[in-house]
Amino acid sequence: MIVTVEQRTATLSFQDDRPVTLLWDHKRWQVLDAPTRIGAPGNRSYSPLITHPPRPWAGWRFTARVDDRTQTYVFDLRETNCNSYEVLGVYE
Repeated sequence: MIVTVEQRTATLSFQDDRPVTLLWDHKRWQVLDAPTRIGAPGNRSYSPLITHPPRPWAGWRFTARVDDRTQTYVFDLRETNCNSYEVLGVYE
């Protein structure tokens, strides 16, 4: 189920180049699983027939639980700048 998102920005903290903590919606979330890289890498090759290839972007998908253990969601985030992310989707 898709969760309605009002807060579109989030902050991640990393350990060994992997997200471990998410600050979103005035709550601190702990990443539970092995985060997956998502996005369109800049080194991808496209056919010359594609006249408008997508702009490169990078992000993460992971499951996280709020510190008080009352909520657990799957998050899709797109990097906007250093440790700042746009929340693309949140799922129960």
